Amino acid sequence: MENPTSPSKQEVLHLAKILRSQVFRDADMLRNFLSFIVEEQTKDEGMVLKQYNIAIHAFGRNENFDASSDPIVRMQASRLRRNLALYYKEEGADDYIVISLPKGSYIPKFDYSKESKTLQPSINHESKKLNISLALFPIKDLSENQEKHHIIEGFNDELLIELSRYKDLEVIRLKEGGSSRVKNALHRFQLEGSIRFAGETMKLSLSVTDNKKSQLLWSYQEKFNIDDCNLIQVQEDVATEIAQQIGGINGVIFEKLFLNSNWEDSRNPLAYSTFMHYHVFYKDPSEKNAYTLLEKTTEILKKQPDFAPGLAVLANLYTNIYLNQLDQNSLNQALSLGKKAVELQANNQICQMYYAYALMVDNQLEEAENRFQMALSLNPNSPIYSGALGFCLCLMTDSERGFKLIRRSMEHDFQYPEWLHVGTFLYYLEKKDYDNLFIEAHKMVKPVLYWTSLAKIVACQKLNQHEQASKHLYELKEIKPDFFDRPKEFIMCLVKSKALSNEILDTFNAVLNGTDKAFSK
Repeated sequence: MENPTSPSKQEVLHLAKILRSQVFRDADMLRNFLSFIVEEQTKDEGMVLKQYNIAIHAFGRNENFDASSDPIVRMQASRLRRNLALYYKEEGADDYIVISLPKGSYIPKFDYSKESKTLQPSINHESKKLNISLALFPIKDLSENQEKHHIIEGFNDELLIELSRYKDLEVIRLKEGGSSRVKNALHRFQLEGSIRFAGETMKLSLSVTDNKKSQLLWSYQEKFNIDDCNLIQVQEDVATEIAQQIGGINGVIFEKLFLNSNWEDSRNPLAYSTFMHYHVFYKDPSEKNAYTLLEKTTEILKKQPDFAPGLAVLANLYTNIYLNQLDQNSLNQALSLGKKAVELQANNQICQMYYAYALMVDNQLEEAENRFQMALSLNPNSPIYSGALGFCLCLMTDSERGFKLIRRSMEHDFQYPEWLHVGTFLYYLEKKDYDNLFIEAHKMVKPVLYWTSLAKIVACQKLNQHEQASKHLYELKEIKPDFFDRPKEFIMCLVKSKALSNEILDTFNAVLNGTDKAFSK
């Protein structure tokens, strides 16, 4: 029996099983690809599954995508066919539903065995595994303007960190949109919420829903007066309290409480709201966000000079200033601030991470690795900081472990910062896997990061796409003209593997020498 039409609930559940298999677990691109084409098939008016739509919505390409110069969809379609075949050869050998992608088409096909109406062992078994998976959706900003959106970003990240501490609860942070049927099949529970600002009052509303029963389990509302307090303690305290109520041993999910768990607390905790600008900078380390964060964090430290997380954030800022300007004084300040932060609060993950980062950039690699390990041990389940640690390990000499940490972080946090792809780019460069190198390089689209263009230069050159490599050379010249004066220093200040930094430099020079002489004028 064959049915190429829109998939039913059974097929959506089967998709969930495939995405959690060993074959697909660490294949982020293929997971996005397969999820997207199946989701579109579930919709009454889904998109036409052509290369352009897939590239934009599954792989994050911009509207200028050109399939003739960017083969990402064709390459990933070939990989998807191979991985599906491998899955059904091994883990899915006894499955009664088979999803395939016919050659020459991007529309998924569903085949069924004769027992499809009576035997359902795979789906029943898998559904039991999904019972304690929590989808964390972005908190919505319901204000008339977006002036305080950084506060919402802070709550989003802190909730993810705190919920990830509960090992029995698998937390996946999702983006808005997409098919609710697929999401409900993948995640038993979901957490959603909103924040509304009115003058100096902030109202936070959250709810947990059981997707299996379409039932509200828990809701939460709290108001804060943000006139006098700066909210970092609010962020930490509220996130910790919410995480306990949701994911703790007596929490709403494990005890399956219902609507009587509503409660409201009108307190005004001490905090530092401006610190939440850090969460914006973490995801988008642009010059504008850096200066905003520098101003806000300096203001905090004037009032409380021994505020350890603030010192750590300032250390991170000065480290990034050094990476962009090669100013040794900035790196010295970062080391001094980071050291003070860990002396004040050795059990703080942020403090350990950013001191280790400064040490790594200063080539104190052994001490840096020890600090990174200490940071990870403070919360091994944190997608945010485990991803950052993986990024740093890829910059050093442990790309295997770093790559796994980054992939785990991406799998659990679909809003991960774009710069993590620098780590995966270096992993594939070391493996000489130039097809995946190209894919990773083109996942970086923000022009404020000069590594966006540099990675594309290297990736295109490795695939003999010399014209495209030259195009990205011009982009790099526009974004960071001083890079051309000291390319070796800019590369080696971040990439600590001598072999990789030399390969990047040699490839850059090859493109530079092969580009029209008019470029240097």
